[in-house]
Amino acid sequence: MKDIIGQTKLVNKLSGYSFNSMPKTMLLIGESGCGKHFVTKKFVEYLGVIFQEINAQTTSEQLTEYFQNPLQTIYVLNMSEIPERQQHRYLKFIEEPSTNMRVILLAESEVGILPTILNRCVKFTFEDYTVEQLKQLSWATQADNPIIYEICRTPGQLLNLAQIDNLAALKDFCINILRTAPLCEYGPFMGFTCGLNYKDNFNKFDPDIFLNLLIKTAYDLYIAEGRIVLFNIYLYLIERKQQLINKTLAKESFMLNTLDGIWRLVH
Repeated sequence: MKDIIGQTKLVNKLSGYSFNSMPKTMLLIGESGCGKHFVTKKFVEYLGVIFQEINAQTTSEQLTEYFQNPLQTIYVLNMSEIPERQQHRYLKFIEEPSTNMRVILLAESEVGILPTILNRCVKFTFEDYTVEQLKQLSWATQADNPIIYEICRTPGQLLNLAQIDNLAALKDFCINILRTAPLCEYGPFMGFTCGLNYKDNFNKFDPDIFLNLLIKTAYDLYIAEGRIVLFNIYLYLIERKQQLINKTLAKESFMLNTLDGIWRLVH
């Protein structure tokens, strides 16, 4: 696992485990794009056992089959994609793993995970990446633009940004939203969400990166102009960002509600 950039404490802990000595159920916690899946695969390779993902589409029959698997296997489940109401079907699998299985759960936070599951896990938390660590990544682009590292805090976010060749346009887009909000009628203002990419419209902006930059822009404008409404928008956007931890949210509805909140703050 020597090729993992950053996460020294986590890597050192994982490197001290064998399959038999590692916890039966682990929970890796870190924000979107921090490398939870990547580090897990490297850890499984380090142990020399089988890697098997399970998800919301995994059937009860498959879970039973996995439970009876005689080969040493680590099963990985992204809890951010499993609604709380559906987590009960994994309880036995997570709470009582067989001798030849271990379970690693991935999540952005403990929010939305059943307490009975949390109580069975040994938790590991990803550290924040430094700018220097992010710059070591092979896909670190536009490194001469400091704003890149202000809106991207994880390798995954940086990778998404590498696909955006019009960062200046995105910055102008954010400024336009904040400038226009007090002046615009509700309907036209809500039309700003048409500029975001919810599917495969690569000529539009990624919602996560957009929200990060909108937060930064609101704060920068507040510092420059001193208008308290901009600070209120900044605080509101920080709160909305925390809610994005729930990956079961529909992003299009989320962003519509976010713009709705901005408009109502200034009217």
